[in-house]
Amino acid sequence: MSIADDQVSAISQKVYELFRIPLCKLHVQKAEDKAFLCGLEPLKETELLKTDLDLISKEILLISQQGEHIGV
Repeated sequence: MSIADDQVSAISQKVYELFRIPLCKLHVQKAEDKAFLCGLEPLKETELLKTDLDLISKEILLISQQGEHIGV
């Protein structure tokens, strides 16, 4: 994993912490071993594979069984 890839991962984590958006498209510009967030947009359900939706459903079920609230 390159430095820029580590930065993309850090950007993803910060976006989630700030906006609590579990799924979205992040537009990231990589230049000279640096990564910059340029924008984000909603992810359409049609852009997800059935296996992705199955995994998300399982995670939501686990969270709800633990008594955690899932906000929309």
